[in-house]
Amino acid sequence: MATTTPEIAAVSGGVLLFRSCLISTEYPGCEAAHQMALRALRIEYAVLPEQTCCTGLGYYSEIVPVATSVALAARNACVAVDSGHPVMSYLCSTCYAINKKARNILAVPSTAPTPIACSPSSDREYTDDVAATVRHSHTMEILWSAHKSIPDSSGGASTASKVATHPACHYCKVFPDEVVGDSENFMIPEDLLEDTGS
Repeated sequence: MATTTPEIAAVSGGVLLFRSCLISTEYPGCEAAHQMALRALRIEYAVLPEQTCCTGLGYYSEIVPVATSVALAARNACVAVDSGHPVMSYLCSTCYAINKKARNILAVPSTAPTPIACSPSSDREYTDDVAATVRHSHTMEILWSAHKSIPDSSGGASTASKVATHPACHYCKVFPDEVVGDSENFMIPEDLLEDTGS
């Protein structure tokens, strides 16, 4: 039985498209499509060359230590906030998971005193202001926030297309309490397709 995905506040701008090593190399069309969708929905965004890799694949493979991943996540959050694009939008579920995991680690004062230097050579510091301003969102959340505008911007559905959705386990399972809707019966992909008329 389908669930009803709850409405969420519209994101009007200030979105940082977080580039993923995996998406950029394996699925570059996804990044291009993401940008096209945001332009069609009139959501202001930026792709910033200052952003660095999330290190998620290295972290989950036990090659990169957690302190390195957390420091880079803190730095990337500072880059987003400093640029006026504090809503970090992730196509890659590994990027989404590692950055939110780092956010939780950074929220524990004994683990990461505030302010924290993002790296020995960086002049950026992860402060309480950065923590309160940055927002980590899966790209599905950004699109869902504007879903009522999709019929006007989609130009009509393609009846020749057959589409299957695949909700990401990292999104639904790593932070189930933060999922938009039901993490056990996740419907945003299907609900977005309905908005396009597919």
